[in-house]
Amino acid sequence: MTKLNLLKAGSVALTLAVMAFPAVSFAATYAYVNQDGDVSIVTADSGLQAIAIAPNIDEHSGVILLTNPAQSGLVAHVVVQ
Repeated sequence: MTKLNLLKAGSVALTLAVMAFPAVSFAATYAYVNQDGDVSIVTADSGLQAIAIAPNIDEHSGVILLTNPAQSGLVAHVVVQ
């Protein structure tokens, strides 16, 4: 095989490999208040998705993006009154 043919075969193989794998997810962690008044966390691709999939989310709750892994530990210590 010539170098050009090897290059073509490699690019075709790379294209097929990229198409075979699902899109990369950029999931993030969000905090929200559930119906019991407790702060919970959920992992989602966006804030809207977090609201949609958060179990027992309170009707007046929104979500807060947790940008630092250490924030997840702080969420467990938050008291909502």
